[in-house]
Parts: sequence; C-alpha cells; structure tokens
Amino acid sequence: MRRFDLIGFHRYLDGERQKRKLSWAQLAEEVNRPFTKTPSIPIHPATLRDMPKKRSVTSAVILQVLRWLGSSPEAFLVPPDEGSEKEAALPEAQ
Repeated sequence: MRRFDLIGFHRYLDGERQKRKLSWAQLAEEVNRPFTKTPSIPIHPATLRDMPKKRSVTSAVILQVLRWLGSSPEAFLVPPDEGSEKEAALPEAQ
C-alpha cells in the first residue's frame, strides 16, 4: 500500500519557500489568498512550519498547499509508482 510522504512533502514545500525567499507567514498568506472569499479557514503559518512534528495534517491544508505548489498528491506517494498514475496539478480555486 502506498502512503502520502508528509516529511518529503514538507521538505519540498520548505525548499520552494526558501527559493522564493518567503517567511512562513508570507507563505501562509500566499497559500490562503485564493480562499479569502470562501468559508475556508485560513492556514496558520505554524501549521505549515510544524508539519514534520505532527502525525497527520488535514486534507484541506494538504490540498491548498498542493494547489500553491502546482503539484499533485501522487507526486508525494511512497513508494513511487513508475508512471501508472497521471500526475496533474490541482485546479485553481474559483
């Protein structure tokens, strides 16, 4: 059975954050921006920063971050599956 690699996901997120020269607060602001006019609860910077300390993270947080990264959930499944699943970025928030 494959599982979502939360540590690898966070490592990738942190790398993107550093590459874009964002603080955790700035990252949270960018991730939350498309959802400001929706009932979605804003993600706190500590939720993003402290992911490796948690046993799990809500799917809403993961999906919003995946949308910001322009990535698919399949990209972070382990063990990796050699091309049997189509990887597609999540759609933009409307």
